Amino acid sequence: MEQSINQYFGFVKQKMITNAEVFFSERLSEICKTKKLTSKDLALAIGVKPSTFQRYTSANSVPSAEVFLGLHYHLGINLSWFVTGEGSMFRDGEHSPQARAQTSLLLCQWIEHYASTRTKAELNWLEVEIARQYPEFNAWLIEQGHEPLAKPDWFDRFLMSPLFKALSPAARSEIAEMVEAAAQQGKKNP
Repeated sequence: MEQSINQYFGFVKQKMITNAEVFFSERLSEICKTKKLTSKDLALAIGVKPSTFQRYTSANSVPSAEVFLGLHYHLGINLSWFVTGEGSMFRDGEHSPQARAQTSLLLCQWIEHYASTRTKAELNWLEVEIARQYPEFNAWLIEQGHEPLAKPDWFDRFLMSPLFKALSPAARSEIAEMVEAAAQQGKKNP
């Protein structure tokens, strides 16, 4: 699949009209609007540096094959639509209410399974990871009448570090327990 996308990209690049940069910039803006993402969020979602992505959104450069692949694999963008503007923005059926409902159901089932086999500390770690990846989670918690997740800034940076990701699940769980205990102690002794 990747080879055929690269061949397709090469063909498209050869046949491009002279203002292709503007054309792709408009498509990327449309994707951001539809997916409710900032340019930076979209860049990170498809694995491109925000500074590089800025060149595409400001119509200074034609997107690389990496962008095409990222849009296709990570966001379900129909590459024919991205290149021609014709057809559906998303691969067949991926943006339909039925597809979203099916995905939601599978995610809920997995989270229930995960929760039934994990410790409180591991569940706290999962919440922190979800909040880190999806800031909308805290907004949703507030809308539902819950407190947003509070965590120390240093811990947030540590969660993103290669060191933390290299730890075993047991070690991550132990660290999460220590942070939770410290947070509880801090609440008792402000």
